[in-house]
Amino acid sequence: MTKQLRDTIFTCSACDAQYPKWEGRCRGCGKWGTVSELRITNYELRKDATEKAPPAELIEFKAIDATRFPRIETGIGEFDRVLGGGIVPGSLVLIGGAPGIGKSTLLLQALAKIKPPILYFSGEESASQIKSRAERLSLGSLPIQFAQETNIERVAATIDKVAPTLTIIDSIQTLKSEEVGSPAGSINQISVSCAKLMEAAKRGNHSIFIIGHITKSGVVAGPKTLEHLVDTVLYLEGDKNHFYRLLRSVKNRFGTTDEVGVFEMTDTGMDEVKNPSLAFMADFDASAPGTVTTVVMEGTRPFLVEIQALTSKTFFGYPKRA
Repeated sequence: MTKQLRDTIFTCSACDAQYPKWEGRCRGCGKWGTVSELRITNYELRKDATEKAPPAELIEFKAIDATRFPRIETGIGEFDRVLGGGIVPGSLVLIGGAPGIGKSTLLLQALAKIKPPILYFSGEESASQIKSRAERLSLGSLPIQFAQETNIERVAATIDKVAPTLTIIDSIQTLKSEEVGSPAGSINQISVSCAKLMEAAKRGNHSIFIIGHITKSGVVAGPKTLEHLVDTVLYLEGDKNHFYRLLRSVKNRFGTTDEVGVFEMTDTGMDEVKNPSLAFMADFDASAPGTVTTVVMEGTRPFLVEIQALTSKTFFGYPKRA
């Protein structure tokens, strides 16, 4: 017998904790004002679901070749380095960063050398905006099939039909599922949308890149489930008022998380900085007091960096060292 369930729960936007009634402070993370109402609809409960469920398909481990990962190289050395050597087919990658930091620019440049078909779904920009950015970056005519679509069911169906080499989702906060009654960008919408994208990626062995917004604290907006579901989490960091950008991996199921990619934002897009030490030490003055050069390791590469000891006059009774 089928039973239709309609209920209301309250969820925390910071830690995804759920409560039967509203609370001013989340007991899970301790933050105030993060608990909001969420209406759940279109869920069915079947008592005999377990009895009628078919058994899972089993695979013998000895028949699996785990030594081969046919990665897709983008031609951008710093980008492929952080990914672990290139894009793994069937992987779901989340890239976050501040607005205007260069996430879409970097991904557009990575598409230039990838074999089509390539799908680009955007809920924030139109096709003409994407095309004008590509022309500004002198990328020519990219082999992209574009759709301004925010319905996750239609997005997943398109991926299954086209079977693209790579899919770009810009951004996960704009996707919306018909199975959830909350607005786009809410915790449940982001979780459901990411889960459906993961199913599409693994079902057809399609690589998918997700662009995500970040919060004031510098982490990807949405529930922590988002970072747990995806295979790789990348952060593009840097000051918008300066040229250099750092691409870091905080999670990577197919490679190390120690590598750092260094880029320079120019008029023609993101240029690789193949010798970061030379760039970082360009303005180093050995005769200046309070400065010293040291070596730090990031992944497999050593970096030469400058450490400065800065002093200022104190107005307190005794000086303080910080």
